[in-house]
Amino acid sequence: MRGHRRVNVFLAAVLLLCVSAPGYAKTAGDPAYVVRKGDTLSAIARRHQTTVKELQAANGLTRSNLRPGQKLILPGPRPAGPVAGPAKAGTPETGRDAGKKDPAREEPFVGPVRSAGMAEPEQETPQAYVVRKGDTLSRIAREHDTTVKKLQAANGLTRSNLKPGQKLILPGSGIAAAAATKAASKPSKNEQLAAQYISQLRSMNPVPDPEAQPARLRLVEAGFKLLGVRYRRSGASEKTGFDCSGLVKSLFSQLGIELPRTSREQFTQGEKVHREELQAGDLVFFSSPGGTRPNHVGIYIGDDKFIHAAVKAKKVVVSDLGKIWYTMRYIGARRIADLWSDETESVPEEP
Repeated sequence: MRGHRRVNVFLAAVLLLCVSAPGYAKTAGDPAYVVRKGDTLSAIARRHQTTVKELQAANGLTRSNLRPGQKLILPGPRPAGPVAGPAKAGTPETGRDAGKKDPAREEPFVGPVRSAGMAEPEQETPQAYVVRKGDTLSRIAREHDTTVKKLQAANGLTRSNLKPGQKLILPGSGIAAAAATKAASKPSKNEQLAAQYISQLRSMNPVPDPEAQPARLRLVEAGFKLLGVRYRRSGASEKTGFDCSGLVKSLFSQLGIELPRTSREQFTQGEKVHREELQAGDLVFFSSPGGTRPNHVGIYIGDDKFIHAAVKAKKVVVSDLGKIWYTMRYIGARRIADLWSDETESVPEEP
């Protein structure tokens, strides 16, 4: 009989511990949380003093994906010390202990469960994501309920390559809004460079009305605005990238002047120009050392410089015509007469 009593007492104690352990079973009385846009398991766990594993265990989750509006059971924080037993009924708080709270009995504040129609509070804590091996922008976008374009905009990305350990700002966080505002107010490096070249060009060719620039100078200024656009073999657009002749053809097309597609064909257009007579808007051509057929073309901008889509730089850049690399490969220049039509003074016919 005594043995049976000991077993029964032991089983009762174990059952009591299992029932009283807070936050490890899904029960109707557990506090709930409704997932908001941009939430992650780690952020929710930190905010409610628990862990990701306990959140997953309490809700039967095997992955970290969350959906806005999804309800989660909050297991609550683990107590720092041993679990306190039930308080004695009717014990008044008097004397030295009056007004003091028992940390073992105090429950964490979870807040009311929000319905779909209630306004969401502003997220105070900026969210960031550390790139893991194998991550892609599309996968990160799916996991955090956003889009690739928003991720790129929030982080100033122009390409989709990611490096493990790289930190990304998640759209919707306070830091993303601040970064977007800062980016919008500050011109990019290429925009600053374009403004600098345009200012120099206009100072070298002053006209009474800056908006009435000659066509050839408008052509060069349009080229400056494409600085930084990536190089792409056979490319002919700002969106997908340019190769050298594609850039030239695109810029001339903006002024209603159609040129052939390749540098070899463009080399046959217009009239020859000696190097010492080059002016902004003239086409400059290059070939492999010793060659006579062009395989590269750019637009002269003045001050012994030209703008082109460079293979080595992998983007549209301004280069120095006097550098030995280009001097060795330079084979000539062409001037397109239609580009000068607005500067050619017509001679009146005799009556």
